[in-house]
Amino acid sequence: MAISIAIFYNNLLYIRLLKEINQIAIKEGHNKLNKTLLHSLAGLCQGLKPCQIAQELGKTNSDYVRNQLSTRLYKYIKTLAGKEKEKANWKKIEKWLGEWLEPVQRELNSSRLTLADISSTPSVKAKEFINPALKAISKPVTAGFLPSDLAKLDKAIDDADKLNEEKQFNAALNLYQSIITQVFAHYSHEYRFMGILVKAVNCYDKLKAYEDVEELSGFALEYIEDEKGRSDVFHYMAGAWHELYLCSKNDQHLKNARNDYNQARELAKNDCHILWDIFDLYVEAQKRGEGEIDYITSMKLAWKVFLHNKQSQKSNFEVYKNKILKDRDRIVQENPDNQWLLDNLQQI
Repeated sequence: MAISIAIFYNNLLYIRLLKEINQIAIKEGHNKLNKTLLHSLAGLCQGLKPCQIAQELGKTNSDYVRNQLSTRLYKYIKTLAGKEKEKANWKKIEKWLGEWLEPVQRELNSSRLTLADISSTPSVKAKEFINPALKAISKPVTAGFLPSDLAKLDKAIDDADKLNEEKQFNAALNLYQSIITQVFAHYSHEYRFMGILVKAVNCYDKLKAYEDVEELSGFALEYIEDEKGRSDVFHYMAGAWHELYLCSKNDQHLKNARNDYNQARELAKNDCHILWDIFDLYVEAQKRGEGEIDYITSMKLAWKVFLHNKQSQKSNFEVYKNKILKDRDRIVQENPDNQWLLDNLQQI
């Protein structure tokens, strides 16, 4: 049985697992999972024993893999499962992984209506960005591109960006995908090109292809290092869950939107657009009355944070003013009996 790491980028359950494991690794002062650990985690998820994982990785001596498992990966899984004080072996790790994955899978299953149900179909699917990277991930990284190659790629990026600006989003996606394919065909993981993934997510967002927003975002976050790019990706993901919540009124979709908005906010603390969208989410939530949190209080707090930001010298409110004013008018029309909203929205 061959290890397939595609599970981490083609399934929301395993995207969630990889995200949690990487966060635990970082909290413990380590880097994100390296190739050996990534393949090992995929192997564990597919029921492989350490000796089988070593064989799949081409290791004639399985001691190295066993050491990586015991000193790092098993520790992360113990933390994930709340079993820090227990001794670990392969059978226990398999059991604990299953115990963690099962409720998460139920949660995801209960969240249907899905993003696919409200998504348009773009000309290029997210998998077409992801698959070239999966093919290249185990290959050696080259020294980079020749200057002539870089010039051609830069010209192609400029052309794609122009199509994006002209709102020809499908055409831009086609060109962005071609560029990414060339980048990974050279087995070059140069981060200067990874911003293309953020631009592609933006195109999916504009096309309302929310399933592709979520799928490509989960992949892009493994490559995007700059805070602005990561904030944008979390913001797009939050927007997709926000749109789904408007249709489903499902608490899990609300929670997903809230969590991703907060991630975006942490990375871009003075972004008025993110703060407004958080407020807008709670405006919708408070219509339903009481939930697992006090949505009315959350809405009022979100408004206070937004208004404070709007009035600060560092605010980027003017950049998003037209969008926010349009949203304000919609909120007023949808909430004619909410006097608190009517009074406070007059301030913008």
